[in-house]
Amino acid sequence: MKIENVIIRTVETEKLIEFLAIELKENEKLSINKFGVFEDKFGIDTDCVFWIINNAYIDDVAQPSVDIECRIRTYAKDGSYTIRMDKADFVKTITLESY
Repeated sequence: MKIENVIIRTVETEKLIEFLAIELKENEKLSINKFGVFEDKFGIDTDCVFWIINNAYIDDVAQPSVDIECRIRTYAKDGSYTIRMDKADFVKTITLESY
């Protein structure tokens, strides 16, 4: 068995949030889990969960894509916030090429 170096391209969360350009209220902030991509075939998140990157039809073309689970932090005046943890507030699908 031969073990080779594995290169995983990580997604910078702040750049991804800017790329998504989702309008929020003044007291809200978008929260996205970090993840990485290996050879445009597999994804891995911070919990070491792997998944196969599937194709999605975007602009009538099947393209490798990733579903981004987005959660919204709603801040109170004292600086605390609430965030939904049981499921994402919404899911945004992007192509690997677009990001």
